[in-house]
Amino acid sequence: MVFTDEQLAIKSQQGDKQAFEELIRRYQKPVFTICCRYLGNSQDALDAAQETFIRLYNKLALFDGNNTFRPWLYKITVNIAKDLIKKRKPWEELDFSIKSDLGDPQANIELTQVQEEISKALLKLPEKYRMAVILRHIKELEYQEIANVLNLPLNTVKTHVRRGRDMLRIQLKEVEL
Repeated sequence: MVFTDEQLAIKSQQGDKQAFEELIRRYQKPVFTICCRYLGNSQDALDAAQETFIRLYNKLALFDGNNTFRPWLYKITVNIAKDLIKKRKPWEELDFSIKSDLGDPQANIELTQVQEEISKALLKLPEKYRMAVILRHIKELEYQEIANVLNLPLNTVKTHVRRGRDMLRIQLKEVEL
């Protein structure tokens, strides 16, 4: 039987370790991706992702089964990434390496170059636009879910996504993507 995320969260609250492990399996890659896009550094992203699951475990009792699990988890993820940025030293280097498992080496190189340019462009966006764009277009959350994650009004989220997309479009035109 396949359980929903919300059912797994409730089972985890009741002490079911396998349910919690399944949540980690389902979300370790998306959480890492958000952290990586947000922080621009794979080592910091790994630390933030691990901290996200530790905090998730500690705060699981606060999850209300009537709400959607994914935006709740992403809110934890974003808050941890923000905390890490506040602690970060300004001279720390950003790591734009992105892995791909395409068979064609030339296509792999081209894809990696495109992904690097997109990552660089994302990191140049103001934080409020960056997170909105990442959650909308990379994590594919609905606008209302993003509003819940970021604690913003719905129309503000829509504006942030639109402005972020516009800024990305301009930046990517400059590098001819």
